[in-house]
Amino acid sequence: MRIFHILRFFLLVITVVVLIRGLTLHRWGWHGWRVFGSGYGGLMSLINLSSLSLLPPRGLLANVLRAFGS
Repeated sequence: MRIFHILRFFLLVITVVVLIRGLTLHRWGWHGWRVFGSGYGGLMSLINLSSLSLLPPRGLLANVLRAFGS
């Protein structure tokens, strides 16, 4: 059951990040997208990390933040 909670959390995170990046892309164009984060590479890293549900949640969160350059 804990895996479902983790997956639901990552689906929420992915949705929020995609919405934020979509808004920044719409407002500032491609340059805004590049400044805001690492573009598609960061998103793909997040998807790859979220599929590794065996890692502890704290480690996953740290890796996700690192993937987006925060």
